Amino acid sequence: ANGQYTTLAHYGFADYPDGLLRSNVTDLAHFMITFLQQGTFSGNQLLSPTSVAEMLSEQASDDGGVMGLNWYQEEIFLEDGGTVMLWGHNGGETGVSTDLYIDPETGIGVAVLSNGEGDNLYVVDALYNYALSLSPSGAGHPACASVSVEDAPKEASFTPYPNPTTGVVRWTGDGMRSVQVFNMQGAMVQEAMTNGGNSIDLSELPQGLYTLLFRYQDDAVISTRMILTK
Repeated sequence: ANGQYTTLAHYGFADYPDGLLRSNVTDLAHFMITFLQQGTFSGNQLLSPTSVAEMLSEQASDDGGVMGLNWYQEEIFLEDGGTVMLWGHNGGETGVSTDLYIDPETGIGVAVLSNGEGDNLYVVDALYNYALSLSPSGAGHPACASVSVEDAPKEASFTPYPNPTTGVVRWTGDGMRSVQVFNMQGAMVQEAMTNGGNSIDLSELPQGLYTLLFRYQDDAVISTRMILTK
């Protein structure tokens, strides 16, 4: 409000399919470990391996991506320029944004709970890349001081709009060099050199969910998800 953050009171509501259930990142870590251990946690079989496999299998697919049972696939960017598709889910309400993703191939799980609205995926990217450098030693968590997201200051001043869009996407901020557009299967479907400009036209693409990778002149990178409608 007027350029200042406004504190929201603690709230809850009965909604479908969410609302009123309270959790924390430790609970969510246990939840992820259960799925990464084929339904087992602390010696107890909570789900059968068959059920876990079914939940993490494609149930529906379209231009918007791959959907399992509750879980869907999200593209995560790697430091070497590649990408990986993780199973997970995100959510948000007024004053909160959440993400949870697991990689059954590497045994890595990442959960981010934030007390603000916005896109946590650049944080998920950083944490996943950090996790790739660790040696497994049982359940645990890294010290916060050992994880950094160098591009966070740019994220704070960067706003792509409108979202959803019917074609032309614009953004605030200066110094943008290029934009790459990826579909939910991880394939790059469009690329444009902006040369300091502040818009890209997606109208030739089919409707669906896309990842836009914005690269600055100093090689800093910000990614965001954009819904394209017709």
